[in-house]
Amino acid sequence: MIHAFNFYIIIKSVLRTYCDLFPETRRPTCKTSAQTDFPAWLEIILFFRGSNMALSKEATSATVKKYGAKETDTGNVKVQIAIMTQRVQQLTEHNKLFPKDANAKRALLKVVGQRRKMLRYFERTDLEGYRAFIKELGLRK
Repeated sequence: MIHAFNFYIIIKSVLRTYCDLFPETRRPTCKTSAQTDFPAWLEIILFFRGSNMALSKEATSATVKKYGAKETDTGNVKVQIAIMTQRVQQLTEHNKLFPKDANAKRALLKVVGQRRKMLRYFERTDLEGYRAFIKELGLRK
């Protein structure tokens, strides 16, 4: 049985070998505008390799613009809860794809706990804003 780490090492060596054998193709990490055609199996590998666990800067900045008072207002309770909600959705999808990933399950539980604490604080400080916000995010029934 191949463990995830061993699989990652195998895939990494395959990518390196493929890119060395066919120099006309660009390396997957190269940030040029020239796109190359990879075989279908390599496209799948590159997709999973590129989908990291962190939220993208664009998604985070869009959330800050939407829920914050200004573009740099990352400490706002609404912004933090919205970012945590996006992270929970992302980790949930990851856990559906990889059910044996214990670290992702632990990360999901940690983020859910942090969000729950933040929601409790928000409910304590601004009840009407809390009710409108959870309705907007669709968190509760």
